Amino acid sequence: MSVLIVLYGQENEDDGKLLSPALARCAKAAEVFRELAPGSEVVILPTGAFGAHFNLSDHPHYRYLTQELIRLGVPLENILPGVASSNTLQDSTEAWYRFKSGGYNKLVAVTSDYHAERVAFILGHLSANGDAEIEIVTANTPSDYAGKDIELEDQKLETLKREWVDVIPRNSKIGLERFSTVYENAGREHHHYDTLSLAVVSALLIINGFAFWIVPGKSGWLLFFMVLGLAVIDLVLWSLYYRMAEAARTARRVLTRMEIEHRLPGFSSNWKPQRVEWYRTPPWLWSMKELITALAIALFLTLAIVALAAPSEPTIEVTQTPARSAVSNSNTSPTPVASANGNALDRWSNRVLGSEDDTNTNTNRRRRR
Repeated sequence: MSVLIVLYGQENEDDGKLLSPALARCAKAAEVFRELAPGSEVVILPTGAFGAHFNLSDHPHYRYLTQELIRLGVPLENILPGVASSNTLQDSTEAWYRFKSGGYNKLVAVTSDYHAERVAFILGHLSANGDAEIEIVTANTPSDYAGKDIELEDQKLETLKREWVDVIPRNSKIGLERFSTVYENAGREHHHYDTLSLAVVSALLIINGFAFWIVPGKSGWLLFFMVLGLAVIDLVLWSLYYRMAEAARTARRVLTRMEIEHRLPGFSSNWKPQRVEWYRTPPWLWSMKELITALAIALFLTLAIVALAAPSEPTIEVTQTPARSAVSNSNTSPTPVASANGNALDRWSNRVLGSEDDTNTNTNRRRRR
């Protein structure tokens, strides 16, 4: 019986020194090799090349695993060339097809205890249509190891289960034309929904910016209903953004899976930002969804504070001022007594208060009635 032992990679220092969980995995793989070697043809496949979160050295990670296996007594001829992968999905996919193409009878996956469930999930889906014999062997993680990968493992597993997509298998009989069509359609869908999500975000910013011109200064029920209406609009736009962005992410997952499945290391499979809890990372490392959510909340709260803090619009009272005559008020009548335009009051005032030769003229040129 021929057996393929898959040794999953783990972190190492920049100088290539393996961390304690990786050393424990190597020790477990060497132990399994010694148990199976007497009656079977056994080879070990180390995985892992380069990655920002596990290897920043000058050499691929599987090289350090190979050196450790040799130190533990595994012959070099029983160690296969390593898998140039950067994550668990790539490790498992390439190991599965090495197993299928090599004609092995059994696949033994050696990994850490906290990592075993994710490995089992991926291998189970890859082998769903076959009857391969697969065994998961776990290495105990040293108690003094406190890496963040342990804390994030549950989150990574849940994300994997939620975002798993089935694609055309590598060994399928589907022609290249059909594969190319599916891949191109996924790319167009990604671009389409990515553009729509950007348009919705632009609308969210424009509407909130416009609200800064009309909401401040309002008070009472008018302010309440305006802020409430803005909150509803923000919620609707954010929901639209979330749906569009999720559709774009689904298309990207299809692209990534197809690239990994068919050995097409394109942009999608290489563009992999590390996902951790948003509250443990600075804002410039947040995902786009987290940035948009924070921006929408900040805009709405800022607008609400400005609206509540701004003084209310003053009430302008309109007072009616009686019209005044343009006729000058003086002790003498503006209209001479002999004037044809004078009325009876003017003539009386001239006789009582002024002299007959008063030369003042009427400044009001309109005819009195």
